[in-house]
Amino acid sequence: MQWVILAFTVFGLLLLATRYPKIAFGILGALILFIGVLLMLNTSDKKIASSRAAELEMTNTKMTPGYADSYNFSGRISNNSESHIREITIQVTLKDCADDDDGSCPVIGEEIARLPVAIPAGQARDFEENVYLGPSKPKQEARWSFLILDAQIR
Repeated sequence: MQWVILAFTVFGLLLLATRYPKIAFGILGALILFIGVLLMLNTSDKKIASSRAAELEMTNTKMTPGYADSYNFSGRISNNSESHIREITIQVTLKDCADDDDGSCPVIGEEIARLPVAIPAGQARDFEENVYLGPSKPKQEARWSFLILDAQIR
């Protein structure tokens, strides 16, 4: 939908520029300024949301084989913040480790999962998401790690 609006705006500015170039460039400048302000506001919201990610707790995480080399990622997320969470971004990492390895295993799969889960302040919700980490399969022992990167607040 945004592309359609952008196309009509560009087309309209081109038509306007043929007769009134000063007005068209003024409108273009105002639009660029407006978009810049929106991007700055969106960035400050992300900083707030990232700090909220530290107030989330993920428990009972499980990875089970899914369809076509994917995995079903499930667990429970507790919202210990004072904000209503509407989406969580989690980094899922798969390592191939030997039984006696000290933890410096090679990463064979990594994916950023977006969980559209609504969690009111002080509550917890179960989640399940399908994650594809690529065709690599662990040769030895699979070790999973999960990191909450971001939390979008309402």
